[in-house]
Amino acid sequence: MKDYVKKLLLPIHNRLGPLWWNTLKNSITSRVGDLLALVIGLWLVPTRITDANLGAVTPVLKLAVVLGLPIIILQLGVLKYININLSKQEFGKIKRLLVDLALLSGLYSGIVVAITYLFNDRIQQSLKIQDTYVLWWLVGVTLLSFWQPVAMACAQGMKNFNAIILTKAISPCVRFLAMLMLLRPFQISGYLAAQVVAGISLVAILLWPSRFLLGREIRLKSYRADLSPMFKYIGLTAPFTLLVALQLYVEPWLVRNRLPLVDSGAFYMASTFGNIVLWIAPAMLPFLFPLASEMFEKGKSPKKLYWQSMGFISAVGLTISLLLLIGARPILGLNAKWSIYLDYWRYLPILGLMATGTVLINTHISYAQAVRNFRYNLYYIPIMVLGMVGMILLARAGSTSLMTLVLCMAAIRILLFLAILGEESLQMKTNRKMKTA
Repeated sequence: MKDYVKKLLLPIHNRLGPLWWNTLKNSITSRVGDLLALVIGLWLVPTRITDANLGAVTPVLKLAVVLGLPIIILQLGVLKYININLSKQEFGKIKRLLVDLALLSGLYSGIVVAITYLFNDRIQQSLKIQDTYVLWWLVGVTLLSFWQPVAMACAQGMKNFNAIILTKAISPCVRFLAMLMLLRPFQISGYLAAQVVAGISLVAILLWPSRFLLGREIRLKSYRADLSPMFKYIGLTAPFTLLVALQLYVEPWLVRNRLPLVDSGAFYMASTFGNIVLWIAPAMLPFLFPLASEMFEKGKSPKKLYWQSMGFISAVGLTISLLLLIGARPILGLNAKWSIYLDYWRYLPILGLMATGTVLINTHISYAQAVRNFRYNLYYIPIMVLGMVGMILLARAGSTSLMTLVLCMAAIRILLFLAILGEESLQMKTNRKMKTA
């Protein structure tokens, strides 16, 4: 039966190619996760977390990434060279990299615990929460943020795409069951505890097929010769990672810290609906980077994959945003908890368009990194820095509103997208001149 199904699906596989075949499988499997994410975000969290705490959910979760940034930035080079050494079957180097990363992560974990202990009260006051256990669960989420990218890199490098796809179904189920049990009694602490449980399941699934890398039969091998190019790569990719992590924290934090609690609750609800568009990225990006990188290293042009990805994301994102524009008011009126935020209906399509822009920008940069094109730093760094500084100064002025902050967030994405279009237009003109020369 299994061989018959394989034979039946083989023509479709060959027709679509590896990117779209794995994206299709991932999209189908991800619907389980997407449905559960929707239930968690729009039903479990709003009904089981109090209105006063609702707006703190997103900034608390994003703070975990900010706390882990030093190790996450260091990982950029480690993950790149895990992929490179996997392609060369240099398993001894990979084991050495993983061991050293584990030691550094353990050392930095102590620093995170110390920071959490020293600034516990100040962070709670900033996020308007009163729960002494929140930040300790936050440490757990931060520690997992060190290992999830490593597990993903091992799975990508070994082309264990089925393991990646499997996490899209199993990890959300674990997260859903944990939240069902923990949200009401423990509020935001329960939310973070569920994230930890789900994160452990994700890392275990991704690393299991690559477990032989840590076996005794693999001898440690020095990667000293790779250190210089590794740190050069970190220097080129770190600005994007640093700035996007700060952006994802600063935006909801400003709404939570500077605006009334009802505004931060409304921003959470609108973001949850608008971020339906973000379901596209997890279905495609895990495969785009390794496939584009492999084609580039072999001297082939992966540009067709890039334009297919950008076109697909744009079409789906704009369609979802249009549906949110048409149906926002009726949708919010379906549930008593949602109807509290009925006056904020217009934020749903706006945040849907912003999410579309975010996915397009991330897709472009993921592709650019795969083909070692780091020109995006020339516009990404100044736009992001000036945009975030401008938002913070505006919020500190004290006379801002939710709409003003959301429009500032949208302006940053619009400027980045226009810069990407300009970069691609210039590249196409250059290519045409080279062909005619």
